[in-house]
Amino acid sequence: MSALDRPADREVAPIGGNRDLAAPRSADGLFALALLAATTPIIVAAARAVARGWLPVGDDAYTAIRGRDVFGGHMPLLGTWSSASLWAHHRINHPGPLQFDAAAIPLRLLGPGAGVAFATAGVNVAAIVAAALLSRRLLGPRAATLTTLFTAGLVWAMGSELLYDPWSQYAPVLPFMAFLFAVWAVASGRAAAWPVLVIAGSYALQTHLSYSLLVPGLGAWAAISWVLAVRRSKREQLVGWVDVRRRQLRWTGAGFGALVICWALPLYQQITGEPGNLSELARSAIANGPNSPGPENALQAVGNIVAIPPFWLPPTWVRPPFWSGAAARPLVLIAAGLAVVAVIGVALAWLARRAQDRVVVAGLATAAVAIVFGFVSVANAKSAIGLVSTSYVRWLWPISMFTWTVLVIAVTRTARMATRPELRRRLAVTASVGLTGLAIVVGALAIPTADHGTAAARWAMPVTRELSRQAIPRLASRGPVLVRLRSLSSFTVGPALLFELQRHGIGFVTDDDTFTAQLGTDRRFDGTNARTLITVIGAESAADQPSGARRIAYVPGLDRPERQLMLRLGSAVRARVRDLHRVPLDRSALDRLSVVSRMSAAAAARRAKHGDEVALSDLARQDLIDDGMFGRVDIRRWADLVTQWQRETTAVLAERVHTKKRTERAP
Repeated sequence: MSALDRPADREVAPIGGNRDLAAPRSADGLFALALLAATTPIIVAAARAVARGWLPVGDDAYTAIRGRDVFGGHMPLLGTWSSASLWAHHRINHPGPLQFDAAAIPLRLLGPGAGVAFATAGVNVAAIVAAALLSRRLLGPRAATLTTLFTAGLVWAMGSELLYDPWSQYAPVLPFMAFLFAVWAVASGRAAAWPVLVIAGSYALQTHLSYSLLVPGLGAWAAISWVLAVRRSKREQLVGWVDVRRRQLRWTGAGFGALVICWALPLYQQITGEPGNLSELARSAIANGPNSPGPENALQAVGNIVAIPPFWLPPTWVRPPFWSGAAARPLVLIAAGLAVVAVIGVALAWLARRAQDRVVVAGLATAAVAIVFGFVSVANAKSAIGLVSTSYVRWLWPISMFTWTVLVIAVTRTARMATRPELRRRLAVTASVGLTGLAIVVGALAIPTADHGTAAARWAMPVTRELSRQAIPRLASRGPVLVRLRSLSSFTVGPALLFELQRHGIGFVTDDDTFTAQLGTDRRFDGTNARTLITVIGAESAADQPSGARRIAYVPGLDRPERQLMLRLGSAVRARVRDLHRVPLDRSALDRLSVVSRMSAAAAARRAKHGDEVALSDLARQDLIDDGMFGRVDIRRWADLVTQWQRETTAVLAERVHTKKRTERAP
């Protein structure tokens, strides 16, 4: 055993014989090369984004604002506002601010674009390194090389643009993967993994509510398994037990300390807040909300990603097999796939138990527990229409990746036991080289730009820069400002504009409850704490000269010839719809959509029939309109112009706030 493996062996020994083959230094070198291949796409993606001028806009901008707040006098106690508030009928935030804390220093040093991108990328790189090192500590460098190969596959599936995107639905995916490997390590008796488990699990849970059952459930499983492993090791090993116990207590204490630090601010808000967010989350969990997806949809989601090829690999991230109602696989096939995985897992666990390979047994059991908690999470998720929301179940991909990592490791270790030592060594070397080569190939495939659903709209970045260039000098002496967003596009550009206000020392407040939940309750307008009202508006209202307010910034979405072309094509399109008395939808295109998308398309067609140009242009841009019904009218060109006009035409209006006078009670 190499020198780097010996510390792991000292902890493995009390739990059972899990010594791997003697790994030469070359195995560690190949592992390091594979790890570099898995993390390089993340670093390249973040650097490329910064080089092209990426900015956090829309929901991403809240990470920048709240991250800068960490050292700026508005300490965030919670995560961002959650859309679950809409059905819960009371305000809910994601549980904690760890994502903001992680971005605080990079934001101060590098600014909004580079700070947020490199902070998110750094967390993802740390997650991959943690998972690989935990795997190495459990079973040696060759198992760790396999882990990095499968991790590279997950990175490839996500696509480069999500690897630095701080959106709360994507940012926890790789940290949750690291959490799964930490659960495996702790369940195997490795107390040194407790801090990783606590930090990675807290990051995932605090960033998005969809982990609210997975993280506590798997954490409890790890704790129970660890106690049993420690008791067993005490019975089996008397020599050196005192040193083992001290090491276990030291790392357990470090994990408990990390838990206290990670959850201190959410607990403080629970005690001092009105109301406490944690109690509101508990109340919403037991309240009668919208329909849940139920067991059948949960079986589709879990079974497709865990049990049916290509599992967590491309193209499942972009086109999840369970997402499209028309293309849903038969439940019999899904159930059969899960049954095969279960049978293989049970058989491998039995063989590993006979060989006293308790690390593999713990890994297989952890994968089973993760699948069960994943199924329950999907089945009981709150859903307005009773279907699975893909963005809320992205943790299925790391669960699948972890499951197959453990299964393949279990197969290789079982096969090794039946192989002659000489052949075993040759196969081990060949496998290490092959796995490293595959990791390099998969890592290279993940490097090219691939946008699989980033929340940062590229069109909003130049608009934000131009609005800031015009508005900031005119607001420098007129703060604090009361901010209102009054168009759909303003909710994309507006938050990024707020960061520029913050960066230039211009304070801001809001009188919108949802906006307050995003920015912090200490930014609520109380009638006296703002001098200037600024309103961000879009489209026609932005293009027209306002009355009663001064337009201090304006960005037209189209130049004059483009706008004239849009108006001319629009007249022809509206005339054709009136002649047809309906919106001609392409039925074959509709059949390829998910159930949710078909419902949305039908609603848009009804609005378009009654003159909603935006709805009609959206249908045309999605190729859901039968173009042949419009003759020579280029409806796609018209739709692109309408979309560009509606989303990019933005203005900032400013006017004086008529504040309330503070009244003092007479003595």
